[in-house]
Parts: sequence; structure tokens; C-alpha cells
Amino acid sequence: MRDVRVFSLWVLAFLGLFGNGMMLVWLWAHRKRRIRIVRLFGNLAIADVLVTLCGTLPLLALEYLGTEWRVGEILCKIFYFLLGFSSCSSNYMMVPIAFDRCRAVKRPLALRIKVFRLTAFGWVTAFLLNLPSIVLYREVNEDRQTVCRSVMFDWSPIYIRVMITCMVIFVYVIPIIAIITCNTRVFQQLRKSFRVYRYDNEEYHANILRISSLGICSRKVHTTPLQSAEIRTVKLTVAIILVFLVCEAPFCVLQLCRAYGDPQALHSEIYTMLPIMSISNSSIMPFVFLILYAKFPYPRSSSRSSRKEHSRWSFVRDYV
Repeated sequence: MRDVRVFSLWVLAFLGLFGNGMMLVWLWAHRKRRIRIVRLFGNLAIADVLVTLCGTLPLLALEYLGTEWRVGEILCKIFYFLLGFSSCSSNYMMVPIAFDRCRAVKRPLALRIKVFRLTAFGWVTAFLLNLPSIVLYREVNEDRQTVCRSVMFDWSPIYIRVMITCMVIFVYVIPIIAIITCNTRVFQQLRKSFRVYRYDNEEYHANILRISSLGICSRKVHTTPLQSAEIRTVKLTVAIILVFLVCEAPFCVLQLCRAYGDPQALHSEIYTMLPIMSISNSSIMPFVFLILYAKFPYPRSSSRSSRKEHSRWSFVRDYV
């Protein structure tokens, strides 16, 4: 089972560095045209890179060095603080992005919140939620060796349940609820806008079809930009939610079972594999962005009409 863990960590490290690197390259290439999007997704990419550097690679090093902790209690606290901070910041950095998209679609003429304030919310929230790890993680002597672990599990069961329940709610449940809520409101507004657009242009399209039937002119009816944006929003929303749930939900269930059930009933390998699965979110999410949002590799079109249509509906692509 150790070989599986090592292989999984190597794959996640490669995907995390490569995917986030490609994401940063795409953002840098579009830095002049989409400044707001570059800043928001740039912070998300930085958070995902931190997960790889502070989470995946150190866990990979521990697989080779063994379970004994040899570098002191201060580094023990710093290591688990950075691991929790990077993972939590990656989760909470998707909340400002979803909120900004929702506000742009629901209230396009309202004064926009500065990107600095949105991203600061994610970083500060992750920092505050992981401050307790500085106190909880210590060097402990177990089985004639020194290990770095949380002393929380030495407490009374009621305190363990309260701590783990709060961790699951604030680190996992609240971000996913916020992401689902914001993206659902975006989809509903796009749906409503598309219906109004279609209703206002029914007579126009009917006249075009009547004229075309007389042979005077011909015009093809294409999918509207709003309809395309609606489809893309649904795909991106479903992909983000599925990746988040598939990667994070098993670890949340493990923690709840550890608090409310019998920890001895769970296999020891589960404790080592599910944490690795929980940080895989940061290695997969860049590819979701590149494929569904950036449409990588970016399609180039030399058609004048397509460029005109793209510039006309650029707000849909920038904020949806």
C-alpha cells in the first residue's frame, strides 16, 4: 500500500505543478484583456501551487523518511499549519470567484468589489481557521519514537466531536454551499436572460425566415451567445462541484466517523489514503479551468464576424 501512496503523491505533484503552471501561463497571456479574471484565478492558482509545495511534496518526503519526526516541534507546527492553510485557502479561494461571477451576472451595473478585498477574504479566512493547528500539533513519544501529531485526540470524546464537526463545517461544508448557491443563481439569471432575449427576437427571426422562404436572402440561425454561456456555466458548475465532492467528501466522512464512531473499526490504510485524496482537488481543478473555461488549447478564428461576436459578448465570457 505504501507504493500506491508514493505513486499517487508523485502523480498529484506532477499534475499540480504542470496544471497550475499551464493555468498561470494562460492567465499571463490574457493579463491585459481580463485583468479581473487574471487576478481572481491567479490567486486560486497560487493557492493550488501552495497545496503542492506545502502538502503533496512534504507528504511524499515523509513516505521516504518514515513516520519518526526528527526536525523539532517548531517545524512540526509550521508543517501542519502550512498544510491546512494551503488546503483551506484553495477551498475558500473558489468562493470569491463564484461570488464575483454571481454579482456580475445578477447586478451588472452595480459597483464591483475590489479584487484585493475578495482574495483577502479567502487568504485571511484560511489563516484564521488554521491558527489552532499551531497549538494542537506537537511532538509526542509513541512506540519508542517521536512523532508529530495532534494532541486533540487525547481529549475527552465530546471535545473531539465539537472540534471535528466545526472543522468539517467551516473548511468543507460552508465553501461548497456558497459555491453551489452562487453558481445556481448565475444559471438562473442566464436562463432568465436567454428567455427574454428569445422572446424579444421572435418576431425578428420570423421575418427573417419569411424573407428567406421567398428567396430574397438566406440567414442561418446560430446558437446565441447567452445560450452558449448558459451551457458553459452548467458544465463548469457541475465539474467544480463534482471534483470538490469526490475529492473532499470521503475525508470529511472519515473525520466524522473518527469522531462519532469507533476509530479502531476503520482500516489503518484508510487514514493514509483519504488525506491524499482530499488534496488532489488542487491538482485536478486547473485542468477543469483550462478545458471548460479557457477552452485550452485556445481556438483561433480568423473570421471577422466571429471576432465581432466575441467582442460584443465578451462580458459573458469574462464573468460567466
